[in-house]
Amino acid sequence: MDRSVYIHIPFCHEICHYCDFAKIYYNRDLADQYLKNLRKEMEFYLGNQKISPRTIYLGGGTPTSLNSEQLEYLMKSIHKFIDVKQVEEFTIEANPGEFEESHVKVMKDYGINRVSLGVQVLDDDFLKMLNRNHTVDDVQNTVRMLKGFNLNNISMDFIYALPDQSIEHFKKTLNLALDFDLPHYSAYALQIEPRTVFHMRHQQGKLTKPPEEDEAEMLSMLMEMMEQAGKSHYEISNYAEEGYESRHNLTYWNNEEYYAFGAGAHGYVNEERYVNIRPVNHYNEAIEKGKNQYYTLTLLP
Repeated sequence: MDRSVYIHIPFCHEICHYCDFAKIYYNRDLADQYLKNLRKEMEFYLGNQKISPRTIYLGGGTPTSLNSEQLEYLMKSIHKFIDVKQVEEFTIEANPGEFEESHVKVMKDYGINRVSLGVQVLDDDFLKMLNRNHTVDDVQNTVRMLKGFNLNNISMDFIYALPDQSIEHFKKTLNLALDFDLPHYSAYALQIEPRTVFHMRHQQGKLTKPPEEDEAEMLSMLMEMMEQAGKSHYEISNYAEEGYESRHNLTYWNNEEYYAFGAGAHGYVNEERYVNIRPVNHYNEAIEKGKNQYYTLTLLP
């Protein structure tokens, strides 16, 4: 098997107040241009060879911010350079309520077999506070739609220790989440990152996180409830039924190498860690000029 593959899609219909990943508001023409350059980048590194990675991960941003035609173009680009039939796990990140059956059909037709849903919290008021563009009903409808296409390997991502979040409130979200009885969950304590809306509000004294003691109790409760539900704790923030651990995440955890394509994507090839140019317009310009579009980072000891 070849190295794993990470592909970054930086587009979002809304920018979440906590997010510091490489992202930009979706624009159809810009997305078309980006997808063409993404294909050029893959050709630059892979040429005419067709690799057989163990895992592929489409992250963002939000890959499902693309329309279904753009998603199919991306899938065709991937199939041009990757023998998808040999891939054990092919994951796409998705926002509930943001995509339609036409998207899911493309996923199924082109070999995606795992969906990671960015749910974050199961409370409509808190979702608005995070500037998420979905509701709790959207989560329910999206899971139902995916299962209708037999895409059952679904993960949900959550954030806890949110502003004004109590321990009981997080427990309610966990109970609702576990009612879905999915094979995988991820949960992360909120980090207030620079260059985000939350960071600005925090600096202004308008936003505070719960006390550290509450955050620690939320984590303890999370671990206990997941274990009781048959979801074993692995890595730091992930919980899964046996056999449903994220194989792509384990690539990172086990310090294995992986290609990275797209603006701001981090890769690890030939014992070198690198990161692509982050701003989408700069990335597009570099690819179109045929320049080497990544900067090599200092090797980790």
